[in-house]
Order: sequence, then C-alpha cells, then structure tokens
Amino acid sequence: IGASIGQIFFEEAKREKLATGGAENSFNQTFKKLLIIGLPVFVTLFFLIESLFVMFFGEDWRIAGVYAQIVLPLFFIRFVVGPLTLIAPLFEKQQTDLFFQGGLLFLYLGTLFLCHL
Repeated sequence: IGASIGQIFFEEAKREKLATGGAENSFNQTFKKLLIIGLPVFVTLFFLIESLFVMFFGEDWRIAGVYAQIVLPLFFIRFVVGPLTLIAPLFEKQQTDLFFQGGLLFLYLGTLFLCHL
C-alpha cells in the first residue's frame, strides 16, 4: 500500500513542481493520507499483536509478540515516511536523503539493541 501511494505521490509532486516550483501540497496531502490509513491499523496491532502471536503460534511464541510490539512503531514510521522520501530525488537532494536514510538505520539499530537488552 505504501509503495503504491508513493508512486502516486511522486507523479503528483512532479506535476506540482512543474506547475509551481514546489510540491508542498502533494507532500502534505500524502502525509495525511498515510497517517489516516496507517494510524488505526498500527495502533490496533500494537495492543493486539502479543495476543495474536499467542493465539496463532502458541504460548511459546509470546516473547516474539513482545518483540513484534517493540518494532511495530518502526514499521509505522517506515510506512508513513517511506513513500515521502521520493521527494528527495525529485528536487535533486540526494545528500539530504542519504542523511535521512542514515538516521533510519540508526533508529533500526537502536531498536535491535533495545530488543537485545
């Protein structure tokens, strides 16, 4: 879903950039759409995922549900932010995108470290 929305966003942003020189409206509208789609799903999953793991895989898998609950916010962030990162190549800001992707990597590694603890 996120990738499909990202492709649509890229096309809208490209058209907006050609017309106005910017893509703020496309960016804001896509951000809101992704939040509206993702927030209810990820919040619901956050509170149910541990029980779902136990229900489908058994009590031995409860700890996997706890780990899934820990990393779920990262999946939500990636769902919302991933399609929006297509804006960087459109405006030829690859260096900014590199720093952003480095920040995401740091966030992922931090979460893995937290899970390890």
